[in-house]
Amino acid sequence: MPSNNETNVPLNREILVGFSETILQSTNYNTITLKNAAGTNVTCNISISANRLIINPKPDLAANATYTVTIPASAVKDAAENNLASQYQFSFTTGTALDTTAPTVSSTDPVNNAANATVDKVIKVTFSETVQVGDNFGDITLKDAAGNIITTEKSLSGPQLTITPLSDF
Repeated sequence: MPSNNETNVPLNREILVGFSETILQSTNYNTITLKNAAGTNVTCNISISANRLIINPKPDLAANATYTVTIPASAVKDAAENNLASQYQFSFTTGTALDTTAPTVSSTDPVNNAANATVDKVIKVTFSETVQVGDNFGDITLKDAAGNIITTEKSLSGPQLTITPLSDF
């Protein structure tokens, strides 16, 4: 997030790049860049959390500006030492203001207090805006009627959180 050519990106948004598996720094990690339309590097903190590359611009981005992220080949690798094979690049344009509105839950599937949900039901929570993994993402739990925690897999895509039970409850 943001996606390629996305517009109206909040000025204080972290840039998240998701990979298909857990990634690690590789030889060209320090050459990952965020540049403005003039081609000037933007100061940012770059980190990895599991399968996500996190780019956090400091200070916030400028309003109504276009930016390009470049992840060179061999900037990241997987646990088997397989490097990113080719450069990945995308651009986006900021909006006019900081995002100061917290997301809210728009809907859930199944609905709250639904009866007769199947034990293997994939749960979907839709928010009012695109969301990203936060500090307490790992604390999201699914419990059975007795209060026992069910093992799950969680993922985010745009405004939707998907919780997949890995065992029946």
